[in-house]
Amino acid sequence: MIFKSFTSSLSLLRNCSIGSFDKKPSIQRTGGKKMPYKKNRTKASIMKISLERPEVPFKVALFNQNYEFLKFKHSFNIQKRMVSELYTKNGVLHEQLDRNNAELGKLKAEYEQYRKEAKKKDEEIKCFKQLYESLEKKMDNLKLENEKLHDRNEKIKKLAEKLIRDGSNKSPIVHSAKLTIKDNEVVLLQDEMKKLEKKLEMLEKKMNEKNIPTVAKWTKKFKLVWECLEEMHND
Repeated sequence: MIFKSFTSSLSLLRNCSIGSFDKKPSIQRTGGKKMPYKKNRTKASIMKISLERPEVPFKVALFNQNYEFLKFKHSFNIQKRMVSELYTKNGVLHEQLDRNNAELGKLKAEYEQYRKEAKKKDEEIKCFKQLYESLEKKMDNLKLENEKLHDRNEKIKKLAEKLIRDGSNKSPIVHSAKLTIKDNEVVLLQDEMKKLEKKLEMLEKKMNEKNIPTVAKWTKKFKLVWECLEEMHND
């Protein structure tokens, strides 16, 4: 574009200079006679004359303005291209930002869920700790009770050995009298157990009608006691 404008201005200058020489040659008057002549004009003189014309500075200024305008237009196009590229990048970044916001929302929801689960786990751990402490206390109490029972068992064994020694030293009449007393006590206990069994049977029928299964356990316990009493009586 710049080269074309420059060539066009040169062609205009050439036309102006050539157009001035297309006129008729000037006539110099000498002594009443007319003698036509052409001035000897070189290319330098033609260029000088053409440059001295009044429209040349205007055309040069116009050419400079056109050149500056083209430069500005070129830079404007570059800036416009950069703006369009930045606009496209901005759109891509907005899309990425929307995706990141969506992922962040999901992560927040998952974090809230994990935090709630962690709270539940902490509460469960506290409950298990309390249960563990209570079980430890129960175990300590059971150990103490076992020690007490062990001591009682040892005392009972010693008393039984002592009674066996004392019974072997006594007469068989006294021993038989004690046995008869124990037999009478066992008979009375057996009668009471029979009465209790009848009552339990009645209660069991009533409880079975109400669908309560706890009576069977008590009947088993009383049966075991009854069997123990029978064994004692047989001995």
